[in-house]
Amino acid sequence: MTLGKRKPRQNSLWVDARHFQAHAAHPFYRRLDEILQRAKFNLEVEQLGRKDYAPIMGRPSLPPGVYFRCIRVAYFEGIDPERGMACRIADCLRLRGFLGLSLQESTPHHSMRSKTRRRLRLGPHQAVLRWVLRRLAREGLLSGKNPRVDAATRQAHAALKAIGRRDNGAGYDESVAPLMPNDAG
Repeated sequence: MTLGKRKPRQNSLWVDARHFQAHAAHPFYRRLDEILQRAKFNLEVEQLGRKDYAPIMGRPSLPPGVYFRCIRVAYFEGIDPERGMACRIADCLRLRGFLGLSLQESTPHHSMRSKTRRRLRLGPHQAVLRWVLRRLAREGLLSGKNPRVDAATRQAHAALKAIGRRDNGAGYDESVAPLMPNDAG
């Protein structure tokens, strides 16, 4: 058997918009977006975080509505790292739609979200969470009296040599070796 090689290909310059109709919004995000749009979410979060933004100086920030929607997506999708979230948003048409981004707009860079997160006080984050929870409760999507937030910390270590299985502690090479055929040479 010979080694198969991928042939270089030229991607199409034009994309027919009808191909994207198959990627309709996820029902959960569509419903959440409807609720947030009716409640004028973007205007509300701009008011809640106004104290943390400079009136006229500095580089334009990530719009607060987009930033707080990114946080919700990270929570719902179970994605912690900023870079992972950036990749997920860039790859998923449904999430781009939820964030209000067209196909021509670039997705928020991970550094913009992390800078915004570091610069905003805890107060606006808590206020936005409470505001969203109240809206969802009014719409019947949320019930209960005591919402809980999981604030568990996780250790991050991205070195390849540190990758190991959780069940037996085996490293990458030890885990892959049994999958390879034995050399009869």
